Amino acid sequence: MRKSPLVFSFVRDQMLFLAGLLALLSFLAILALGITIGIGNGVGKWNSRWDTFATIQILPNGDSAAVTKLIDDNKRAIKSAQVLPDSEVEKMLRPWLGSNDALSAYLPKVIEVEFNKKSSASTFGEQVRGISNVRFITHAAGAKNITKAGWQIMTISALVMLMVLGAIALCILYITRNITMLHKRELEILTQVGANDSFVAREVRSRLLKIGAIASCIGLLLATPMLILIMAMAQGTRIGLMAQMGIPIGGWVAIVVLAIGMVVLTAFLAHRTTMKILGS
Repeated sequence: MRKSPLVFSFVRDQMLFLAGLLALLSFLAILALGITIGIGNGVGKWNSRWDTFATIQILPNGDSAAVTKLIDDNKRAIKSAQVLPDSEVEKMLRPWLGSNDALSAYLPKVIEVEFNKKSSASTFGEQVRGISNVRFITHAAGAKNITKAGWQIMTISALVMLMVLGAIALCILYITRNITMLHKRELEILTQVGANDSFVAREVRSRLLKIGAIASCIGLLLATPMLILIMAMAQGTRIGLMAQMGIPIGGWVAIVVLAIGMVVLTAFLAHRTTMKILGS
């Protein structure tokens, strides 16, 4: 197998700097994507967990008999219904009641209901709203602020990833331009001996493609254990939205695709930029 000779090559310091810079940016991009996927997966699990749970609050002058009859009529749609003891309700509302025991007589009767599916909860809720002095609150609605915060964090993480990818693109453009300037004499000689622009562009692309592949592999190898550690720490909380975080198989595939995509982006921008510079 005959090896094609190098038209020009980078000095060692150049290669180390370029590989180190691209590896750092690749690490940050992969880390941001992994966190985005992890939070998105957590929000999805969090929503699906609470979509079938709801609370019925019957005020002191509410029609509890109508609520009981409604629950009996919807037994097929309801998985379980549990009346909370007054002592537990008082304990939950103690921060708002303070030391005023007189308000304890006005505590609502609380029933925790679990439905077989989300649509059943919506249908039941419409029926409950027709009963006077009775409130129907889905747990998903109660956790709305937490879900909103999760989406906001995920959006910020996705924006960070896009900014890092933009920084990678700018670095490739700047590096390619500098390479053509540093090796301007060699490129002039190549042109004089009959080399076309595509040949020169392929040479620049092959050099940067190799550096980009090495940098992307380093970034992936560094980001993977970091993401595993972050997900383990989040799940270690055991409660709340963070405990639902995790990266599914499809998420890991997306991370690998991103690493490959950054290599492809490097080769594409290097070739296109070189052709544009040579054409001018």
